[in-house]
Amino acid sequence: MTVYTTVFGNETIPPAELGYREVSLTANTVLYFPDVADTSDTLSGIMDVTASLGPFIFTLPAGNTGSSGYATLFRNVGVNSFDINDAANNFVATVAAGEAKFIYLTDNNTVSGDWRVFTYGTGT
Repeated sequence: MTVYTTVFGNETIPPAELGYREVSLTANTVLYFPDVADTSDTLSGIMDVTASLGPFIFTLPAGNTGSSGYATLFRNVGVNSFDINDAANNFVATVAAGEAKFIYLTDNNTVSGDWRVFTYGTGT
């Protein structure tokens, strides 16, 4: 596998699969930050989600295991909505069919973290 590094400091740039995932959501799923767990259930920068039946829930990674500023875009490309909860099982957002929600971590001092939500295509 080819490894790429930044020009400022020579840190390794994560592979593209951490930046984008297609997900067929068939059950409640707990997500992890990609640098914390070696699993297929990683939180990627862009997640195109198709939820079959449901309602299903994505559980975000524990806030205290990631950096403030971590951000992801959940885009629902299916016909069923799904919910997103934090790691303490508190509701964060519902993503309806056709919607895209940008979710980012602003405070990582607790397991639940402080997640902010921006819905694309709304507001002025």
